Amino acid sequence: MDPVTLLTLSVGASLVSGAVSSFGAYQQGQAQAAAAEYNAAVADRNATLARQQAGTEADDLERQQRRQMGSIRAAYGAAGIGLAGSPLDVIEDTALEQATDVKRVGYTGELKAIGMEEKAALYRAEADNARTSGTINAISQGVGAIDKATTKFFTP
Repeated sequence: MDPVTLLTLSVGASLVSGAVSSFGAYQQGQAQAAAAEYNAAVADRNATLARQQAGTEADDLERQQRRQMGSIRAAYGAAGIGLAGSPLDVIEDTALEQATDVKRVGYTGELKAIGMEEKAALYRAEADNARTSGTINAISQGVGAIDKATTKFFTP
């Protein structure tokens, strides 16, 4: 095979190899980005579920507390105690504690949801970085292949 044909084949092979490497780097970045986007979607879904769960727990707690208040009133009534004075204070204190407990459940659920939303934001940033990195690596591979191919022309 003559030297020009051999050089042409070598340059062509270098360019094809570079193009394949470049495409692979780009695809790898896209795959990493897709995985991070999926993780972000899962974290968003988990944040919604945390809020729903907290709401359900708060509703359950309120029902339980209404039953408890009914039992307290019934016990006072069965004992022949009126609801004025100290018994009323006990009922009011109990109601305040119960309201605080319900708010605490909601607050805890909201904190979980916020944490998951922040995790989703980090995953989205990771996806953006993966896309950028994949593109930069693809360009770098392409430029490297061109450099390698053109160096063959100028090397004695």
